[in-house]
Amino acid sequence: MSFNKQQRILVTGAGGLIGYAVAEYLHKQGYAVMGIARKVSYTVFPTLLGDLRGNIDFLKKEISNIGAIIHCAAVFPNAIIRDEESALINKQIDHAILQMVSNDSMPFVFMSSCSIYAHSPAAINCCEEHISVQPQSRYAQQKLDSEQLFAAHNSTTTSFRIPSPFGVRQTNLNVLKIFIDRALQGKPLYYHGTGLREQNFISAHDIASAVECVLNTSAKGIYNIASDRAISMKELAELVCTVGQPTASTVEPSGQPDEQDDVRVRIPIEKAWRELGWKPSTDMSSALKEIITFRRHQL
Repeated sequence: MSFNKQQRILVTGAGGLIGYAVAEYLHKQGYAVMGIARKVSYTVFPTLLGDLRGNIDFLKKEISNIGAIIHCAAVFPNAIIRDEESALINKQIDHAILQMVSNDSMPFVFMSSCSIYAHSPAAINCCEEHISVQPQSRYAQQKLDSEQLFAAHNSTTTSFRIPSPFGVRQTNLNVLKIFIDRALQGKPLYYHGTGLREQNFISAHDIASAVECVLNTSAKGIYNIASDRAISMKELAELVCTVGQPTASTVEPSGQPDEQDDVRVRIPIEKAWRELGWKPSTDMSSALKEIITFRRHQL
């Protein structure tokens, strides 16, 4: 199956890290893309401004011309928007999009999360798509609920379970952004505990390429879209220092314990390779260098 590039693809959350990367990538590949964003300063693709948490009448005249929907819009828990609030907001957004996905012949991709898999200390976590899951946060539970909701209403639904996305448009504060910001300021990069806790980071560009694979296959279901290897906090800090040269930063233990020090994360991606023909291609060192260069120009 090959998607007709003349059919428009609606990308929600086109002002965010994943949504922008998906819309930009597909646009550059020759697809007819229409983004939806609450606010955006500049895009290389047409964009509708609107808030999916409210009235979506602004989308009604666009729906009949849409050949696929890539749903990236979401709010992540942070210091301002807590776990429960983010889950409620995302539920509003997902239910608004649900009104548009009843057409079973239309490809629909939902950006879910690997936070659905419970990460318990002192365990090597093997997060396979078929296992029974018990989310440990309201945000993660809502993602699981929406996976099931969309699949029940559209038989062509594909859900991507994504770990920690990264890219030049990243604004969400996580350990990678903290390390990069401190390296640019020449401050020490601190890791807690032994620094051996692992995390899986996936490039937004690789997520975008996985979307194209879905458009050009008949595959559907749940797929882990992740890097082929996790990285420890100490290794990540050292990598940021190496690619961030020149920097006066050093990598040092914080002296504080890490309650998840024994966590080792394994996210298998064989299903995505077998059924979608997808695997990650982004070199993390090169990607980090691009992000650091971009951030330096912003300072």
